[in-house]
Amino acid sequence: MKAQVITIDAAVNGDCAVNVYFDDGTPNWRIVAKASGMIATELTKPPHPKDAAGNPLAPNGIAQFLQEQERPNPATFGAIGEHLWSLLAQGAVGVWLSDTFAAHWKSNALDVKDGIRTILDIRDKTVQSLPWELTIRQNQALFASPLNPFVRGSLNPAATGPVSSLMLRVLVVVGSAPKDDHVKAEEEIENIEDAARILRREIDLRVEYPHKLDDLNDLIADFKPHVLHFIGHGGEVTLAGRQDPVASLVFQDGAGGIWDWTTDDVPTTLAVGAPRLAFLNACRTGTGVDPGMIVGALSAEFLKTGTAAVVSMQADIAGGAAAEFAGVTYAALAKGEPLDVALAKGRRTVKGRAGGRRDWCLPSLTVGVDVTEVLPSRLSLSQRDRDRLEATPEFVDIRAFVDRHVQRRSVDPMADPAQLEDVVIVTGPAKTGKTSMLLWFLEGCAWCGHAVKYVDLRRDTKPGFLEALESIQQAETNPPSDLRQALPGDFARVQQLIAIARAGQPAAGATPDNPIDSLFTAFRAALVHAAQGKPLILALDHLGSMDSDAFRNYLRPYLLEHVAQKSLRPVRLVLTCSDDDYVELRLSRLLPAKMIKVNLFAVAEFSTLYRDYMLCRQVPRAKIPPPIKAPPADFPPKMLPDMYEFMRMYNLV
Repeated sequence: MKAQVITIDAAVNGDCAVNVYFDDGTPNWRIVAKASGMIATELTKPPHPKDAAGNPLAPNGIAQFLQEQERPNPATFGAIGEHLWSLLAQGAVGVWLSDTFAAHWKSNALDVKDGIRTILDIRDKTVQSLPWELTIRQNQALFASPLNPFVRGSLNPAATGPVSSLMLRVLVVVGSAPKDDHVKAEEEIENIEDAARILRREIDLRVEYPHKLDDLNDLIADFKPHVLHFIGHGGEVTLAGRQDPVASLVFQDGAGGIWDWTTDDVPTTLAVGAPRLAFLNACRTGTGVDPGMIVGALSAEFLKTGTAAVVSMQADIAGGAAAEFAGVTYAALAKGEPLDVALAKGRRTVKGRAGGRRDWCLPSLTVGVDVTEVLPSRLSLSQRDRDRLEATPEFVDIRAFVDRHVQRRSVDPMADPAQLEDVVIVTGPAKTGKTSMLLWFLEGCAWCGHAVKYVDLRRDTKPGFLEALESIQQAETNPPSDLRQALPGDFARVQQLIAIARAGQPAAGATPDNPIDSLFTAFRAALVHAAQGKPLILALDHLGSMDSDAFRNYLRPYLLEHVAQKSLRPVRLVLTCSDDDYVELRLSRLLPAKMIKVNLFAVAEFSTLYRDYMLCRQVPRAKIPPPIKAPPADFPPKMLPDMYEFMRMYNLV
């Protein structure tokens, strides 16, 4: 996609200088403008948009019109949008823009043109306050064009370090009271949840209702969200010792009172780490409050404290429209779309269903860095690879994997390898879903492009270390799966040594002629060669099924401990065992190792988990039946699929 930046400087004698810069691939493209012109702050270029009385709208009149008219006159609304474009499309700037759009504008998904991203760097506050998101060119709402996105940004975006994470951490904080019809938080949360469920590997969603500022501070420090999404009201509050009010986001305290998160509080709250994106869906608390002041002050404070981008509302957006906008935007982000493209898709969807309302143009995105670097880059898998992964039998089995949020957050295959342990151990009582947790982690590794080999050690008889080595290397065809294929590379020497070891008694000591030592030396070398310099994840499920002496005396010291000590990189291990097996097999000697503990589901979470499971099984919300029974105590995860299958058998779902 091509890119151009339009800068509008602060006014001098009532005129703002306009310059266009085009990314032509040269290092200094931001230095020399391709075209230049002027905009008068009085917006004197006809045709003038007019109010209902026929009077020309000044800049503040345009902003006020948008704030006051929920269902504006279509003619006036369209005239404002066209007028905003006409301000840019003057003289040499207009000629340049016409030519670049003719050369690069992508009209549909099949168009071979590149598409063009336009960044508005508006430095004059009067011009900045205009609702540029309403801009219309040739009947095209420019900010609602995903193929040619428009965004408010900077000619010289701030440098930002890379953000690497498999999952996009989204913290939704709700400030409004339950069932507030002006906000419709419940609907918005459901839409965000549905978007997160599209690619469950992509969004780690957490919804909270902080009752005081300390709660909010703790949430952000603990979760470290990439996206902080606020749902509620915005307002003004006069602080002690201050004459002028400051902007705030308003929260219910759970007991009928309210508290404010003010612009003064933002730097302290975000000192532990600012989110990459602040998504502020805040309506006004009262008619006397200027939404422009709230938007401008909060956005500026977030950007100043390190937030890379802010989405805020230029007027009171209808709750239903805000909910739909958020759902479409997050669905696009989940699929890997850049932030400005995702916002454009949200605007376009809401615009198509607006029924004459203004809601589609109200969300305003301002970025301080390159818009493609705001959020962690999503996984660039081909559709063929995605289809193959989603059809993997083991991953199909965990499609409705719910809860375990704390455990999921503790392991990230895209984290810095220097910070990762090379052995992950999933442990817990029987029937707590340890295999599901292991497979969830493996799926994440596979999404990252890592080679994955799954080995289920359950057998009719307890396997020894030789059988374990064969299972790791060889293919398992029942059931057939990409996760159970033979490892690549030459294991001929390993197979010879296995035959020698199987024919006689293992020799003691670690002398060079010891066949056991030679066998494991050859096996370790073959594993590293099979990895071919890329991560190779070996999953050993049901470790307690092995002969304990064979594990303690051979598999652990000769193989697993080498991986734990990071001498076999890029080979890594993921293991599951019960708590008793952990002690019996002396797995505490595997240091360092990442421990993931799973237990039974808490009975208090049953209703939420039951609902989530049914939604994962694509049961429509309105058609989720009451559960057959509620568990009397903490319950195993398998209760949920068993209940679902029973209901499906009797056509209840």
